Amino acid sequence: MMDEKESAAVILAVDDTPTNLVILEKALKKPKYQTVAARSGKEALEKLVTTKPDLILLDIMMPVLDGFQVCREIKKLQDFASVPVIFLTAMEDKKYLKEAYAAGGVDFIQKPFHISELEARVNTHLEIHRLRDHLKCEVERRTKQLSEALVRLEGANVEILNRMSLASEFRDNETGNHLKRMSRYSVAIGRAAGLPADELLLLESASRLHDVGKIGIPDSILLKPGKLTDDEFSVMKKHPEIGFQLLAGLDSELTRVAADIALTHHEKFDGTGYPRALKGDAIPLVGRIVAIADVFDALTTPRPYKKAWTQADATAFIKGASGTHFDPSLVSCFLQSIDEIYAVATELSN
Repeated sequence: MMDEKESAAVILAVDDTPTNLVILEKALKKPKYQTVAARSGKEALEKLVTTKPDLILLDIMMPVLDGFQVCREIKKLQDFASVPVIFLTAMEDKKYLKEAYAAGGVDFIQKPFHISELEARVNTHLEIHRLRDHLKCEVERRTKQLSEALVRLEGANVEILNRMSLASEFRDNETGNHLKRMSRYSVAIGRAAGLPADELLLLESASRLHDVGKIGIPDSILLKPGKLTDDEFSVMKKHPEIGFQLLAGLDSELTRVAADIALTHHEKFDGTGYPRALKGDAIPLVGRIVAIADVFDALTTPRPYKKAWTQADATAFIKGASGTHFDPSLVSCFLQSIDEIYAVATELSN
């Protein structure tokens, strides 16, 4: 709506009796109002777009389209549905009052009307309409500000989580591109599994935190170049629970997914994994995806205790562990994405 301090409020007056339109134009005149006349419902609907009224005065008894029909048509139009409609009629039957409100009218004035009453009703509904528009704009402005703040906050959260994942990687003495490779392998498998774009974005960021729990593992075990003893391996097997405790309970979809991955990426499809011996679909989908990506990267990169496997040998291992270590349907997705996975491995090799 136009600012009333700068321009007149536009009133669309609709009546099939010319005399009534003259009375309305004289009652609601410049500089406070600009009254536009329409002599039929059809003409009123045509003038909506050109006049963009702030309020509509609408006669009920008109040929072809009566006032109720016109009002219902106006309320179907997104750009004009909120424009207040005041019905004008000489009829006193209460049923018309009920139908007027049901059609979308905000008020009902009987003819003949007093000019002072008409102007008072018009001013009241113009002010309500103005306040509603102002409130709508303010809500939209505040919503935009909140959305922007949430985006900034989410960006900060992602950066913090990325730093946490890097901290765990540095302690584990991994190669620099391990997290990048692992997250992209996970996305490739997830895409083949049919995950939507928003879930793939979460998976890409969250998968980088799969080993964040290694922060809580002593260096003597984490950095040991040889094979771990049974006791040492028991300590190492605590890192999924530690990672879960670090991430669980934070109010973020990203951290929820990351917590699931941290806890379950060492679970096995047949229930022989750790830390909770989950089986089959009891393991979250993201955990089952990252399990494949993590093992493939571990096999194809050198470690202090082993040489790197070839991509073909690592692929054969994963294929052979389908149904035991890995979810068979996701192994199929892994094989479906193998060209992309090999390309990532070559791109980010170091």
